Amino acid sequence: GPGGEPTCGCRYDLEGDTVQLAGLGPGGVWRGETAVQFEFDRVYGPGSKRRDIHQEELRFMVDEALLGTDSALIVSGTSTSGKRHMVIGQPFISSATDGAMSGLAERIVHDVYARDPNEEWTLSVSIYSIFKDIISDLLAPHRNDTSLRLECGKDGDAHVVN
Repeated sequence: GPGGEPTCGCRYDLEGDTVQLAGLGPGGVWRGETAVQFEFDRVYGPGSKRRDIHQEELRFMVDEALLGTDSALIVSGTSTSGKRHMVIGQPFISSATDGAMSGLAERIVHDVYARDPNEEWTLSVSIYSIFKDIISDLLAPHRNDTSLRLECGKDGDAHVVN
């Protein structure tokens, strides 16, 4: 907005596991008539710890994924709020160095490998950053400025494509 004021606001309800997005008027006033509400299986607040999210939710998502159910972890926040750090963590800091795993992605992979060592799994993981209209693949070996895009597939689902 003019003068760098935000034009959109976000409110979350931890009890109802909902998130509301709405336009903001002058001075950051919430414009409730523009609000759109989204429901999730679970919503965590800004003080949430990776350990708690893993123990309370991600372990069960891994179980479901290994049974063939698609799962999604959505991490949202303002620029520099720690979203990427929450998911990926600190490079080279893992259970080998300090007894605690770094990011949520490392915890998910650990859960898969902690299964029966005689079982074989194929795990497909995508990690995207969405900023304004730009979708970036955070696992791409050579990041560039090429934005990915969403397309509706023949199955009716949205797919991220080059």
